[in-house]
Amino acid sequence: MHNNRTVRNDSLLEKEIHLPPVTQEQLIQYAGASTDFNPIHTIEKRAQEFGLPGVIAHGMLTMAFMGKAFSPFVEKGAFLQDFHSRFKAKVFEGDSITIWTEQTLDPGSKKDETLFHFKISAVNQHGKEVAEGSASLNLSCVKDKELISFFIEQEDILCQTEKK
Repeated sequence: MHNNRTVRNDSLLEKEIHLPPVTQEQLIQYAGASTDFNPIHTIEKRAQEFGLPGVIAHGMLTMAFMGKAFSPFVEKGAFLQDFHSRFKAKVFEGDSITIWTEQTLDPGSKKDETLFHFKISAVNQHGKEVAEGSASLNLSCVKDKELISFFIEQEDILCQTEKK
């Protein structure tokens, strides 16, 4: 599905992040942080009793993985104004997830030089999409003018591409 994508490393039009395999430690830590101690997320035998082949990650942990794509910008003062996801398949302990982001235009909104839109996809090591979503990255609190200029240039490239 996503294996044939061309990723432009010099741009955020498309970006991919390869995450290490999901560990039991992550699942236990997330259960504690979320206070969701459903044993299908932490105890193999209990997950199997519920008909699962093994423990599964919390859906919100998968969404948190999707949000990692924006961490470098949040560290510079940006924030996610909107963040939506739809879970499409289970993520199991040991799965390696790749996060894809693609900067998009929001046809319903006026041009805003501080708000940028993205499609997000999470794909497992078998190429199966496990989650999809969208996010709006707000740069209004970012002091780095070069970063803001970069996003504006990317959006201008998108506008030119869509007009063709």
